[in-house]
Amino acid sequence: MPEAVISTYVYWPAGIALGCWLFVEIGKRM
Repeated sequence: MPEAVISTYVYWPAGIALGCWLFVEIGKRM
């Protein structure tokens, strides 16, 4: 498995989760 594929599978879900968490945190403060 190429490292690019591994990094995609690792970082995409983490990035989406972080984005959702930030969205919720900002929503709570407004």
